Amino acid sequence: MNPLNATKRNYAKAIVCGLLVTPLLGATASADEGATVPFTMTVLTDEAYGAHVKSGKYEHAIAKLTQRDGRAINRFAEQNNLCVAYTKTTDLTNAVAACEEAIAEVKEREALASNKPKYSQAARAYRSDLAIALSNQGVLLAVQGAIDEARATFEAAMELKAGASRIASRNLDRLVKKNSSG
Repeated sequence: MNPLNATKRNYAKAIVCGLLVTPLLGATASADEGATVPFTMTVLTDEAYGAHVKSGKYEHAIAKLTQRDGRAINRFAEQNNLCVAYTKTTDLTNAVAACEEAIAEVKEREALASNKPKYSQAARAYRSDLAIALSNQGVLLAVQGAIDEARATFEAAMELKAGASRIASRNLDRLVKKNSSG
């Protein structure tokens, strides 16, 4: 069996499992609000200590992921899960860096995906990963009070029309409701 094909299959499985198994995670609100904002963040549970993040072991996941020194097999999953873990621990400085790195990791595959048919595995994986990363970044922006930027980021994730775009749509609805009532 070609190891590259096996890696591609495992990666696709991790994305699907991450989307189907991941629970709703509320991002911690800014300190002056003192409440939990009901946004959804996506963790890739089959990779990069995602199961630890999912189960609330944020510090453990952060410690393990930051000890790797960039040796991750799937750098997107690592940075995505760090984004969520840091957000949940209210370490917003590191959360911003991890979210930006997750987006950068996905965008490195943009050329590969754009050369493929729209419904190819590579193009779908690209859109799905980017929608996940953008939706998570939108939550982080909302938590920081950057409402207009959060809205634009959620809309960009929705335009990708990937499975994770539904999460971005729900996050946008929550953002609009929160800001119309507050």
